[in-house]
Amino acid sequence: SDEDQWNAPLASSAIVKAEDALSSLNSFTTQAVKRFGCEIDLEVDRENDLLKQMLRKYKNPGFDVTRPLCVEFVGEAGVDAGGVTREFFHLLMERLKKQGVSVNLFEGQVGHLVPINNYDVLSGGLFVQAGKMILHSILNDCHGVPGLSPAVVSYVISGRRDAAVAHVCVEDIPDPVLAEHLTKVC
Repeated sequence: SDEDQWNAPLASSAIVKAEDALSSLNSFTTQAVKRFGCEIDLEVDRENDLLKQMLRKYKNPGFDVTRPLCVEFVGEAGVDAGGVTREFFHLLMERLKKQGVSVNLFEGQVGHLVPINNYDVLSGGLFVQAGKMILHSILNDCHGVPGLSPAVVSYVISGRRDAAVAHVCVEDIPDPVLAEHLTKVC
């Protein structure tokens, strides 16, 4: 029924067999929490767009987000004992939220940021890459992207549209004129 489709998770059993989904989830979790192997040495240039630099890295199939990072900023002395990595991920997460630049992924107010409605961004796989960056941040003991809409967060966590709808509010509409008209109608 329509209600069943609305409430179904993204990877519903009609699409993915339960045992395959469970096996995939267990495999991913095992790899994600594994902290073995060499660190990935990452050289970052503060003078250039951080997101563009990282999109090249994260699109590379050989870039393993389950491995910890050892970050070095170009032209800066220092040894990464964790602090440089945290600064890198802080800067990267802030750049993900930034609007009005060459590559925009989110729009709206901080606390109600929603993914931008842009076919080029979606078809280019940029949201997948952003998801990898956020996951890598969390696996490196850093925070994800603060400021997302509670509706977006609940959708990502649950994979259910009804969970997201329960948190949608007028502030989640990035177009101020449309939000104002909707407020008047309500």
